[in-house]
Amino acid sequence: MMIGFYMIRKLKTYSKYYGSDLNKFADLECREKMTVMNIDLIIHRRSRKRIRIIESKHENEKIGTGQEELLRILGMLFKFLNKINFRSYKFDIFLVRGNPPYEEVLVKNLINYNRKKIKKEDFINFLNFDLEM
Repeated sequence: MMIGFYMIRKLKTYSKYYGSDLNKFADLECREKMTVMNIDLIIHRRSRKRIRIIESKHENEKIGTGQEELLRILGMLFKFLNKINFRSYKFDIFLVRGNPPYEEVLVKNLINYNRKKIKKEDFINFLNFDLEM
């Protein structure tokens, strides 16, 4: 039985992409029944009191079930924080689909579920907090 467990751990090592050494360590060494996730981008714009989390996927890349569930939970948490105006901050969370050099990107807001396809210039404005979604 221990050999089977070891082989599963080895398979996980070869079949997954890890965004950091810590993500890999936690996924391989810690509990099986939890989601270990690398967030692609967290932006803090202090002058505007804004925090934005962005998970990015290539155009046809699938999102894992655990990752999707966790992003939805974070969306609900951010919605609540926005509702109570926590420390006067506004929190956003998005799923972005596109391929470099990001000439066209699909942006999905994970708080209100609005989605919009935007061009590269608007995407840059969005990342700079100059375009709301």
